[in-house]
Parts: sequence; C-alpha cells; structure tokens
Amino acid sequence: MEIMEPYNKLEIRNQKLRTMKNLIIIITLANLLICTSAFTQPQWLTSCAPLGIASAHDYVGALDLTFTHPSTESLRVHTFGGAPTGVHIYRVDRIPNTQTGIIGAGSNDRYFGVFVVGGANPTYTAVYNYGGNPNVSPVNEANLLLFGRFCNNVTPWANLGAALNTTANTLTKTGEVRRGEYILGISGTPLPVELLSFTANWSDGYTSVKLDWQTATEINNDYFVVERSTDAINFIPVVQTPGAGNSNQVLTYTSFDNSPYTDGTSYYRLKQVDFDGSYEYSSIVTLDLGNNIDITTLYPNPVVGNLTYTVSSLTDKDVKINIYNNIGQLVLSRENHLNKGLTKLQVNVSNLSSGKYIIQVLSDTDVVRKSFINREY
Repeated sequence: MEIMEPYNKLEIRNQKLRTMKNLIIIITLANLLICTSAFTQPQWLTSCAPLGIASAHDYVGALDLTFTHPSTESLRVHTFGGAPTGVHIYRVDRIPNTQTGIIGAGSNDRYFGVFVVGGANPTYTAVYNYGGNPNVSPVNEANLLLFGRFCNNVTPWANLGAALNTTANTLTKTGEVRRGEYILGISGTPLPVELLSFTANWSDGYTSVKLDWQTATEINNDYFVVERSTDAINFIPVVQTPGAGNSNQVLTYTSFDNSPYTDGTSYYRLKQVDFDGSYEYSSIVTLDLGNNIDITTLYPNPVVGNLTYTVSSLTDKDVKINIYNNIGQLVLSRENHLNKGLTKLQVNVSNLSSGKYIIQVLSDTDVVRKSFINREY
C-alpha cells in the first residue's frame, strides 16, 4: 500500500503526476480511498489500474512476451495486430476481488493481467500455460477453462472459450483486445481446497510425529492422506483423515505417524482427494532428528531432596548423568540406562548446597542440559 501526502488536486497528464494540497489518496492493490485532509466522507473506488505483485514488459521489435509464476505456470502474449508499441504482463497472487462468473475457481489464488500500449485497436493471442498450478491434476485437466475480464473494477468474469491443449498444458485465446485479466477455472468440480499450513513435529519422546494442518475453504473434499518419504521422491501413505466436504471457515486437523523413521531426515506431504477422485499435493515439509535424547520434564524446581526428570530417547542406550554447580564444577555423576521412548529418573540432591545447578545427560552421540535450583533442608 502507498500513502501519498495531502494534496488539494491530483492530475495525471501524459503519464506525469501533478498534485496540489488538501487531498489524500490511499492506493491498495484493488481499491482507491480518496478523501480530504480532514478525512471527511471518504470514498472507496475500485481501481482499474494494471497493478500486481510483479510484472514484465516488452517494448522492442515484434512484441512477444512470456511472464512466469514461481510455480512455473505462465502467460504468453504474441501475434499482435494494430501495431502497438509495448506490452506489460502482471500477476496477482491472491483470490480476485470477485469470482462472479467464474466456474469452479475454488482455491485458485493467482491470475495474470495484460496491458497493451499504443497502436490502433490492438489485438493479440493469449496463451495460458497451467503447468505447475497445484490445483490441476490428470483427473480435472480435461475440464479446464480460461476466464477473463477487462480489469479489476469489472465485476463479472466470462468464459473466453479458449482452446485447451493437454499435451502442451495450455489454454489459447486469439483476438484479445488491448488489455485483460486471466484466471483458471474448471467445469464440473471446483478447484478444491485452500490449505493454510501443514507441519510435522516430533511427539511423545520421539516415538511419533504430530501432523497438523489448516484449511481456509474446502469444496467437495473427501479425505486427506499424509505421505512420508526418506528421499523426498518416493512417498508411502501413513494415515488417512476424512475431509469436511464443503466449508468456508478455517478448519484444523491433527493426526499422528506412530511408526516414524528414526534414522536421518524424513519428508512429509499432504494429499487432498475430492469425491470424484481428483487430488492435489501440499508442499513437502522436512523433519530432522535433532538430538536423539532430550530432557522433557524436570520437577520440582526449585527442589528439596529428590529431583525427578524424564528423558526421551530414540533407542535403548546407556547415558551418564552429570550435575554441575554455577561455576562449572562437577558435583555429582552417575550412569543410567534409557529405554526407547520415555524414561523417568530420580536423583537425590539433598547433599548439595543451595544454589543454581545444571543437570547434563550425556550419550555417545548427544548431550542435553537443563538448569534447576536446589534448596537445602
């Protein structure tokens, strides 16, 4: 958002901005807020400005421009008529301000816009390459449609009747005029689920992995499958969770992998499946082992007498327990055996003077520490 200083008058002539005092203009991606310097009777106006999160342009020779989204889908404009002098393509990474007229937009949160400069009634061919769009699958690809509108303040979108080529992953529309915005839709089943987050974290002393995800919207969502891999290429299903069908509110899901890999890095992804069998994948999340052991609880703290603590471990192993005073001197040492999972241990510290101490659990590969305060009897 750009907030301009107070001005009395604003004019745009020959692409130059002329201003005078007592007018405040606030510009966002989709709207303009215009009001006086006293902010009396502000008025929101939907902008038709060709604005987006990023753009590309061509002003050289025979115009032919392709602009690619980070997902690798792209829009190309070429074969111009009417002798224009330049062309801009911009992209917007959000659900449009209105979806009126779009069939099956679902959670599609990206679209492109074209702005042509100069010429006499210029025309062009627009080619939307949908390769890389996470909402497109082999199941729904045959039903893809390309919708368009003139600009952001034109409410209804319209089916452009673009030619679909599933071999090239493109939708092509010829005879487009001067400017327009383009978004994917699908006949039949909408593009399904808007996923807000997906995470994987160790749980229960490295004996399981807690899997959490949130959706903002769901359309015809049958179920989710969490998949796991050791190489981020070959995945196997771990757990299946029912979806909500249709929802327009934030929903939270939790599941567990109770037989996780315990040697090296694991990779997880979420597969979302519609009632008609179409599906899409989330981004891959990585889970590292970190330490093979950890002190998960320690109590009471401060302690008088016996200190109880719980240590988690990925495997059965022998460890050394060391306690150091606040100047780093070793004041107590013993050996213990840890079972895979959680092991509850206890040590008597009544012979130690009052003060702050560090308890250390040391194995052949890892070391973990926690502090506690001892109080004498």
